Amino acid sequence: MTVTFPTSIWAQERNIMTLGSFNSSTAYVLIVCNTAPMSGVTAKYTIPASGDLQIDMSDLVRVVSNGSVTVSERTASGSLIGTSTTKTWTRAGLINPAHVIAPANEIGSNFGAIVFAPSMMLKSATPAQIMFELYCADGYLFSTGRVKELPSDSVQNFARSVAIDTDTAAVEFWHLSDESYGSIAIRDLEPCKNYATVEWVSFSGATRRHTFEVINCTTETIDAVSLQNLQNFYDERKGRRDGFVLRLEDLNRYDFWYYSDLITSSYVRVMLNGKSWRQVQVVTKAAKIPDNDEGKLNTLEIEVNYAKYDTL
Repeated sequence: MTVTFPTSIWAQERNIMTLGSFNSSTAYVLIVCNTAPMSGVTAKYTIPASGDLQIDMSDLVRVVSNGSVTVSERTASGSLIGTSTTKTWTRAGLINPAHVIAPANEIGSNFGAIVFAPSMMLKSATPAQIMFELYCADGYLFSTGRVKELPSDSVQNFARSVAIDTDTAAVEFWHLSDESYGSIAIRDLEPCKNYATVEWVSFSGATRRHTFEVINCTTETIDAVSLQNLQNFYDERKGRRDGFVLRLEDLNRYDFWYYSDLITSSYVRVMLNGKSWRQVQVVTKAAKIPDNDEGKLNTLEIEVNYAKYDTL
């Protein structure tokens, strides 16, 4: 029996195990999970007429991020045929960056990077560090303000977050030969604008944390309840929701794509004025990525609900 299953799992994609070349005596295939919290859970699969068996393992690998299963051929009475096979997996992230439509990044393309630092980044508006995402074809190490190339087998290829100290003026990217590929300046904040630090889990599963301008703050009534009384006066109890729009200007096509990832994230939180983090709801559902970098730079605006309060 042959068993094909990837060792690196992207949990938000479909993960299929393919089996073939079965023994003529095989009545069914037995799969046993070896890892908590699913330890000992079994599943049986009969062999299709085509001789090729495909098993959707997506639900299992979403519950067990790093684990293994034992696969074996069995007779009708349950006896083992030959030897069993163990398949182990680790979670690389949510969606493989190699599978998405991503604009080229001018500096990142020199490193073979699919995801790289955006060219427009603002300094932190709070004590929290800025964190950009890095996903390259080879292994890279971030250290003391520089990204240096490492041998391709030294670091596994997975999405990672790179923190920038709050006083960093620019991030430099260098090759081992010290041939500079360029740098990205971290822009100062404007004193007349309001800002927030926004952190989210990206499509790949890495954490991104950046500064956004805050505009169009709103307060609205939600879940209003009208009560009757003997005097027939109005008696209305109201809930409340506060929100605002996150805004970034001067974005090229890649920057716009990078930051608009916030819209599809299942976990977004915001820090205002250096206070505690608050998980928020993103109201904006879509963003149209520019076709090219011709003409003026782009502005991204994302509406969020920041807080809600119950009706009393």
